[in-house]
Amino acid sequence: MNYVHLYSLKKSFFLLVSLFTCQFFAVQLSNPLFAETISDPINRQPKLVISQTNPNPDEVPIQVKRIDIIGSTILSASQIEQLTSPLINKSAKLSQIREIADKITKIYQDGNFITSRAFIPPQDIKDGIVTIQVVEGKLERIDIKRAGDVEGRLVANYIRDRAALGAATPVNFTRLEEELQLLRADPLIADIKANLTSGSTSDQNVLQITFSEAKTFSVRPFFDNYGNSSTGIYRIGTSVQEANLTGNGDSIYASYTRSGSSDNYGLGYSYPVNPAGGTLSLNFSIGQSPITEPPFDKLNLATKSQTLELGYRQPIVRSIYEEFALALSFAFENSSSSFGGRSFNFQNFLFDDGDSQARVLRLTQEYIRRDNVGAWAFRSVFNFGLNTFGATIRNDGSPDGRFFYWGGQALRVQQLGEDKDTLATFRLNVQFSGDRLLSLNRFSIGGAQSVRGYRQSQLVGDNGVQGSLEFQFPAVRDPDGVAIVKVLPFIEAGTVWNSRNLNVGTQSLLGIGVGATYQPIRNITLRLDYGIPLINVGNAGTNLQDSGIYFSVSGNF
Repeated sequence: MNYVHLYSLKKSFFLLVSLFTCQFFAVQLSNPLFAETISDPINRQPKLVISQTNPNPDEVPIQVKRIDIIGSTILSASQIEQLTSPLINKSAKLSQIREIADKITKIYQDGNFITSRAFIPPQDIKDGIVTIQVVEGKLERIDIKRAGDVEGRLVANYIRDRAALGAATPVNFTRLEEELQLLRADPLIADIKANLTSGSTSDQNVLQITFSEAKTFSVRPFFDNYGNSSTGIYRIGTSVQEANLTGNGDSIYASYTRSGSSDNYGLGYSYPVNPAGGTLSLNFSIGQSPITEPPFDKLNLATKSQTLELGYRQPIVRSIYEEFALALSFAFENSSSSFGGRSFNFQNFLFDDGDSQARVLRLTQEYIRRDNVGAWAFRSVFNFGLNTFGATIRNDGSPDGRFFYWGGQALRVQQLGEDKDTLATFRLNVQFSGDRLLSLNRFSIGGAQSVRGYRQSQLVGDNGVQGSLEFQFPAVRDPDGVAIVKVLPFIEAGTVWNSRNLNVGTQSLLGIGVGATYQPIRNITLRLDYGIPLINVGNAGTNLQDSGIYFSVSGNF
């Protein structure tokens, strides 16, 4: 059986970009191509002849008045005219007409439509009208099989529907390969191979895909000192995720974090609604945070928050090199606070119900561009606080549920030299608003994931800009060449300001320092950072954050 060996390479690129948490790691990319093991797609068909009695029909002159090219969906009218005009109203040999068919076949081959071809069908040439037939290759079906015939949970249609995105008629190998590469990059897929074999007719093929599933259940415990000083800097927690809950590629996760006397819970579910990456998601979080930092701990201060958000995300441009996606979400955000056991509103400093409720519509744009030495990632979010569904409205000028702000993130990871573990990472986060914002929507700087050298959320404002530049150098490798110790020098800065001229005291932070990561085993990562503050903010505390020291221990099982 003739076949095309379509794709059988291991995963050759990876991208670890998280714009939501400002974490990023490296990109390695290669360009696997279809193997050149293709049987001649033209000669595999029966020989095509003109039904004439002359023993050498190629030499019989034909008075050509018109050449009809039928069956083509990619040739334009101008291309057809350019191909046929040299023989119109002229005496031509059959071999010259075959040259036109060969040129059409070459156009298809050059466009990577390599199962398509053109030929002269058997015909009686009358009135000078010659027909050239184009047969465009198409897929008869897609067969899905698990490697080793092992049992699995991922439904076959998950693979079939995504591969079919690259199987439009005529079949284009570049487009088909791209969809297979996207499947290979799918976290639910461990490996995938594909063959293209002959179908039941000469213009049809069967795509045979063999795949193996990746591990979909994960547990990620952690312990660090990244918490807020007012509620307790030491955090311990875990998240649990099943990335293929029902076999359709839907994901569910749950998380818990304990910090001082604070508790935070999270729960989320997402479902793929189409094979082009469209996802519907529902996320819920709840937290309560008593103030435990002296001397405020004696005032019995506490805050609570609940967020419920429904969203839809759809990639518009999607390839192995880039993705552009749009997202729309609507969130119910509720927060409350108390002072001395009584409801207290820190927005206007009054003993009222202490509640602030926002109904937020978010429009998000995301773009990722990968290249051979790194990746760019951008994210833009327009946030509209709407006066609907019980949103808090205040007429005293204090923050309420009516607002607008824009947030943006930019990220670049750049490989330095030939070593894929030697990287430079640039991050930029911005937020702009003309309104006074509720606490859940304000911009903060300072801490292990912002400007190191300062305590977590050292400065908070309605607007802000924060940027960092971090380098990564491998220091120690294991016998297999894997970098298990990495050194990460950095410089970070940020500034915040409030809307309506309510700025008091220092508004900017600047820090430099160095970090290191150690991976004793594949599933455990230890990290230690030391930041030196270059702008004094007068912290009188004695915790590790005030000394510019941050640590974390994290696992992925």
